[in-house]
Amino acid sequence: MKNALLLVLFALTPLLGQTPGCTDISALNYNPEATIDDGSCVYLDPPANLQTTPSPDSITLNWNPATEWQPGRNQVIIWISDVTDSYVEISMTNSESVNWIQFIIDADEQLEAVFGNALPGGLANQNGFMISTNPQGLVLAGSPGMGSVIPPTSGVLMQVSWTFTDTDGFLTISDLLAFELGGHNLLCELGPPYCNGFCADLVVSYNIYRDDEQILNYHSETSWIDANLALGETHCYQVSASLLGFETDLSETACATTGAVLGCMDPEAMNFDPLVTEDNGSCIYSDYSGPVWYVTADGADSMTDGSAFYPFATVQHAILISQDGDTVRVGQGYYPENIDFLGKAIAVISEYFFNPDDDIIHNTVLDGHLNGSTVTISNAAGVNILLCGFTITGGSGTWLPGQGKYSGGGIFVEYADPVLSNLMICNNIVNQANNCKGGGITLLNSSAQLSNISVIGNQVNGYGGGLFIQYSTPNIEYSRIHSNSAGQDGGGITASYCDGLVLNHVEITENISGETAGGMWLAHSHDLVFNHLTIADNSTELAGGAMHCWNTQATIVNSIIWNNLPTEIHYHVIGDPNHFTVTYSDLHGGQSGILLNDNGMVDWLAGNLNSDPLFVHPGMGDYQLQEISPCIDTGNPDYPLDPDGTIADMGALYFHQNCPEVLPGDMNLDESVDVLDVVYLVYCILDQFCQWDIEDCEFWAADLDGDGYLYVPDIVMMVAVILGE
Repeated sequence: MKNALLLVLFALTPLLGQTPGCTDISALNYNPEATIDDGSCVYLDPPANLQTTPSPDSITLNWNPATEWQPGRNQVIIWISDVTDSYVEISMTNSESVNWIQFIIDADEQLEAVFGNALPGGLANQNGFMISTNPQGLVLAGSPGMGSVIPPTSGVLMQVSWTFTDTDGFLTISDLLAFELGGHNLLCELGPPYCNGFCADLVVSYNIYRDDEQILNYHSETSWIDANLALGETHCYQVSASLLGFETDLSETACATTGAVLGCMDPEAMNFDPLVTEDNGSCIYSDYSGPVWYVTADGADSMTDGSAFYPFATVQHAILISQDGDTVRVGQGYYPENIDFLGKAIAVISEYFFNPDDDIIHNTVLDGHLNGSTVTISNAAGVNILLCGFTITGGSGTWLPGQGKYSGGGIFVEYADPVLSNLMICNNIVNQANNCKGGGITLLNSSAQLSNISVIGNQVNGYGGGLFIQYSTPNIEYSRIHSNSAGQDGGGITASYCDGLVLNHVEITENISGETAGGMWLAHSHDLVFNHLTIADNSTELAGGAMHCWNTQATIVNSIIWNNLPTEIHYHVIGDPNHFTVTYSDLHGGQSGILLNDNGMVDWLAGNLNSDPLFVHPGMGDYQLQEISPCIDTGNPDYPLDPDGTIADMGALYFHQNCPEVLPGDMNLDESVDVLDVVYLVYCILDQFCQWDIEDCEFWAADLDGDGYLYVPDIVMMVAVILGE
């Protein structure tokens, strides 16, 4: 027995200290830290379900997408290809040091590497960077993470893979000469903050074969039209997928012959097919004709009539069927589509319109899948349009050919005046070209009305992380613009040529920009009215943490502008002068918080403060006022009273003072404290939106420790109340 155990231990000895995992870089779950392959590799599958649809002069291909690139790995992969007489510098930054590695490619395509460390007084290898070459390429390793080089593939000079172990780390790529020479391709899996500079997301592309010959590669869509064919041509097709230079096997073969497509050509029919070229009398009709068109996640766009009994599956199909004055009513669910109002005077609403429960907004999702603006409303000036009750995400913007940019990730509005209400616009990214605009929303030539919208976590590499507004006079009220980012100016909002812009009860917090105006960038705009704003904890690199202004005239009243970095309000040093009027507002630094730069003036009127507003949890998303805030009841006494009947508070969120006499812990206000209150409190703590949504009196009844925030100590104290302790 002892000998057998020794034999087992001897057999396992080579495995000791090894890290099992997938070691094949072409696999979706490649692990650069794995030292022994455990057979777990998962590979990109070929596209499935290839379908062909012929017409008299073309054949349309459609197929299911290949497996997407797996998210969640904090890995950056860089391709450096087709480079001569150039060099690329890659910098790794963590909270303590800056390390850089420079790759120099000479005319003979010989690769050299220089490395260094920016620690004060440090040596080049002090932070553990190692660099060497071998027949398969360059190998990197260092204490911020482990790196390796993928062997060169066709057309690729070198690929570098780096995995972060420091969550505070950043990867910056400086391409100093290659873009002038052309042909330089840098791709990385992660976006900001891990990867900045000339980076793009890795995506699956497709290669199309016709009659065993490749005719197209690097195609990004899951459909393609083989056009300009003659009548009666027969072709057979296959499709493969590519990722990181690796190509899958070919799909199954699908063949088709050009000719007439038989079916129903009547758009009024339930089985209308837009691809049909010859009507064969098969149309099926319904008596239902609106004006309300129903959409559900389990509906269908064919053999249905859009009634409540036979709803459609997509919002866009309902819009296509609708007429001016109609309503598209969308049930809760996930809708992966990009919608266009097509210039129609219609309302697109979720069930929130009939039952104002914020959970409905969170559960009715339009996801553009980074395939353009998620919502487009254009060429509908003077038309009554309503969009209400959705989460809008996954947008990447609309191409503006005259500007060479993309704009409006979540919502793109041009020459239209819609009402946008009760919306969550989040996690849209616009960065496919240089200096794009409007990560969350773009308004061009619009007088839109925005009410109760949240614009959160959107990104743009140019201007207006939350909103980009130009040649427009929108009215924005009771809204939140939070945690958006812009690579250039206006982390929260960029607005230019917007005379008469009104912001009322708007929170602009924790937005960032790469150059100026963490909160708002304002230019060439006059008669602006900013009433009941909270502009706090925004930041930018150069100037104007709250606002950067150029030829702007505005009135600020009943507002809080606090702790924006590096300065609060900054007048541009050149151009036409600025003129601000400030009254009954709390401005960090007082009047000196406005840096005039000899380019304008400020009217500093009555009622202003320079006092900490005492937010509940600044920097953590909660900008309600504490009970002892100096901003309570110190707004303009001639303005409308707060909902509790007291003098207006400063800021976007008022402090409710007149709750009825309630029992401590009676969160559901049923005049008793019991287990139902505990359940309600636990739910509210777990739901990140609950503390924004519940009534003020419910909040203060549950905030038993009086810290202005609902958390575990309040549960403990509520249980103690129930037990009579």
